[in-house]
Amino acid sequence: LAAHRAAQKLFRGAGGLSRLQDSVVSERVLELKQSVALQKVHPNVLAKVLRKSLLHEDKDFVVIDKPYGIPVHGGPGVRLSLADVLPVLAKMMEGMKAQPFHLCHRLDKETTGVMALGRNQEAAQGLQQLFRTRQVTKHYWVVTVGVPVPSEGIIDIPIMEKEIPGAQHLYKMGLSPLYRTGG
Repeated sequence: LAAHRAAQKLFRGAGGLSRLQDSVVSERVLELKQSVALQKVHPNVLAKVLRKSLLHEDKDFVVIDKPYGIPVHGGPGVRLSLADVLPVLAKMMEGMKAQPFHLCHRLDKETTGVMALGRNQEAAQGLQQLFRTRQVTKHYWVVTVGVPVPSEGIIDIPIMEKEIPGAQHLYKMGLSPLYRTGG
């Protein structure tokens, strides 16, 4: 939601584009700093934050604004993930007998944005199939501090999974300007 608000403000103004005001950027930086602290909280606290970030809900889905810094899945070195708090979030929203929500897709830890959760396995699998068959259109917005040159354009650089140097074997998505698949 915060990313959506920032994007709307970015595209307002004469000619369709205007710069974000310093106050909007400062607000976003503060939100990012606060979300880093969410990595160290009790699962109930994170579930409350996710409940407040509700964007949409219907009989099949709950849609939230995933905070920056929270991994979707657990793994080595991950203290708390979104998947870990789905049972708590479901109970907060639907009562103590609620079944956990189901992940429908993933977002990188460093990405904030719309995250769809299925209220049941069937709904989740249906949306997962749409993602797998690329029937879902994804839009990514970037908020910058300062004005990039050029101020408008298309970034066409392939991304791929890269190993992060360190004692543990960890991987993340990264830019790979030398890797092209043809075309």
